[in-house]
Amino acid sequence: MKTRPIVPLGVAFVACAAWFAATRGIASATRADETPALQQRVPPADLVLRNGKIVTVDDEKPEAQALAVRGDTIAAVGSNQEIQAYIGAATKVIDLKGALATPGFIDAHVHFTGVGDAAKNLKLATAKSWDEIVRMVGEAAQKARPGEWILGRGWHQEKWTAAP
Repeated sequence: MKTRPIVPLGVAFVACAAWFAATRGIASATRADETPALQQRVPPADLVLRNGKIVTVDDEKPEAQALAVRGDTIAAVGSNQEIQAYIGAATKVIDLKGALATPGFIDAHVHFTGVGDAAKNLKLATAKSWDEIVRMVGEAAQKARPGEWILGRGWHQEKWTAAP
C-alpha cells in the first residue's frame, strides 16, 4: 500500500487560499476606487422625498434629509446624498423644499373623526340624572339654529343619582 505525503496537498491548499485572499483584496481595492453610486447598486425606490426635515422616530438619528420608499416599505433614510443612489428612471422624486415629513399615524380604534364630532356634541358623561340631560338638551336647543340637530353622547345611567 502506497501512502502519499500530506505536505504537497497542504501546500496546494495554502496556495489556493493565498490566491483567493489576494484576488479578493485586489477586487476590494478596485471597488473602493469606484464612485459611491457605482459601488452600491441598490434597487431603485418607487418614491424619494428629499430636501426636507424627515422625522425618523429613531432616538439615535431623530431627523434626516431624505427617505426612499419601495412598495409600502421605507427602504432607506438618510442624507440627500445617501438617498440619491435609490433614484431610478421611474422613481417619483418629491422635493420637500425644507418642509416637514412625519411618519403616518395609523389608528386601529380611536376613531379620530369621532373625536372631532364629539367636540361638537353635548358631553353627557358628567350628567348625574335624566333631568340634567333634559336641561342640557334644552340649553342647546335655545342656542341652535332652526332645523339644526342636537347630538350628545356618553351618558352612563348606572352612575345617575336617581332613575328616570
